[in-house]
Amino acid sequence: MADRNALNLRWTFGFNMDSEAGTLVDLTADGRRAVFFAVGHTGVIFDYEVRQQRLLQGHTNTISCAAASDDKKWLTTGDIGEKDTMIVVWNARTGVPVRTIFDAHPGGIICLDMTPDAMYIAALGAGPVQNLSVWEWTVQKDDPVASSEITTRDLQHCVRFRRDEKAELVTNGVNRTIFWNWEASGLKYYSPAISSKEFLTPIGRFTQSVFIPNSTQAVTATEDGDLLLWDHVLLPALHARPTDRCAVKLLRLHDGNAITVVQVFDNFLVTAATDGFVRFYDFKFRLLAWYEDLDVGPITALTFTSPRSIAKDGSQLDAKVRVPNFVIASKSGKIALVNAAVFDYFTKEERRGELLVQAF
Repeated sequence: MADRNALNLRWTFGFNMDSEAGTLVDLTADGRRAVFFAVGHTGVIFDYEVRQQRLLQGHTNTISCAAASDDKKWLTTGDIGEKDTMIVVWNARTGVPVRTIFDAHPGGIICLDMTPDAMYIAALGAGPVQNLSVWEWTVQKDDPVASSEITTRDLQHCVRFRRDEKAELVTNGVNRTIFWNWEASGLKYYSPAISSKEFLTPIGRFTQSVFIPNSTQAVTATEDGDLLLWDHVLLPALHARPTDRCAVKLLRLHDGNAITVVQVFDNFLVTAATDGFVRFYDFKFRLLAWYEDLDVGPITALTFTSPRSIAKDGSQLDAKVRVPNFVIASKSGKIALVNAAVFDYFTKEERRGELLVQAF
């Protein structure tokens, strides 16, 4: 039987490297070594061990963001455009769409996140009137379970669930960080005011935020290479609740280079920056491991894959700090796999990442 389509997409080249939220998501599970990224309005699940692409088609606008559940069974994607925008939840193993939310926000989605158990999706709208919404995607309802307009003029571009308490979320724009609490009555928020006078130094534009697990702390990364630490204080500001967070410390982690990625994985706080470095810290901000010879250029996205692997000679490396392998994307159009074992090698050539994708 003749194919009804004049053209069938078989392979893609490059990826959406200008996406601010990032579309790089590891999908390594069940014996498959794969990573997701977006090319225009097409999603790609790339099995880099066997060099095969599974193409996810359905979006009619450029895919702007993506996230996955902890077990890598479910993948969600969002797009940005003037019309026909959508959030799609895919079976990450088969590439089959299982739920589509049409016109979730006017103008599309800037950033989204999924709870570790895959039950809920949080999405930041891209329209002129910005909203934060939480969707229970497994329930066939047309409306989110919670939604709130964001009244600040600072466009929020990052959203993260608190991993150990999904009723809490954090968002940030370039100037403000907002802490959200999702209750039966809806989304409530608190945006602590900060001033450079508090830290005797200018505070750079914000990039990403994340909660520190099993604590009351959170951090926001800046373009100056700092982390702004948030925590509960004994004497909260006027009109603030005791549970509200305030900026308590400014930490310099990447000297003069923008921290583009800040994430938590297991017991590590991980940063990546425009200097091309990836650094692993404990939750007391003590440096544990660093990768500074990856040779990919300014890093824009990072995702974690399998645990620490074996050395080139097949032996298991015995190290005090067993960091995970990870995949990075850069502004120079590269996606590279980094075996954490290269931390123990001596030459720059050995400490580089393995190139998976090269954009034009």
